[in-house]
Amino acid sequence: MRLYHGSKRQYTILKPNQATAPADSEQAKLIPEKELMNAVYLTLDFQFALAMAARPPGLTKIDNDNGKKSITFENPKLFNPDQPMYIHEVDAAAILKEFWKKEKYVAIHAQSVKFRIIKYSILIPLFICSYYWKGTRFTGILLLTLTVVAVTMHFILRWKTKAWSQNWGTI
Repeated sequence: MRLYHGSKRQYTILKPNQATAPADSEQAKLIPEKELMNAVYLTLDFQFALAMAARPPGLTKIDNDNGKKSITFENPKLFNPDQPMYIHEVDAAAILKEFWKKEKYVAIHAQSVKFRIIKYSILIPLFICSYYWKGTRFTGILLLTLTVVAVTMHFILRWKTKAWSQNWGTI
């Protein structure tokens, strides 16, 4: 799946940028707060990305009425068809593949061999004992609960370390 980003600038790497509008402008009143994110804005629609790259300064309104698309600029006199525009194409599947590759690496290599041996020497007997003590249903609930706790802890640590890119204090 291809995603597109339209810009007046050419980038070798797309990095998040804080969307802004001048505080005293009419634009600031019209833009919902949730849209002013520090993000890379991507779209499935190539024409929309082209419109974003071509737009002049000011508010841009795009309508899609019954399949007919129209674009309106707040400052149409500032529109310059001769200015350079760049459409950056992003392969969403490659991004997802890279994300899973990094997560898998962290999951496999984050814990030392000694820690994993100790962890499994505790967990396996725990599950065996719970199965003989309370049966399949209890053991399944225990496994599901511990999995949810582990995944939650994983994502908390991922969040606090900014996707494994920095230390989270002294441990």
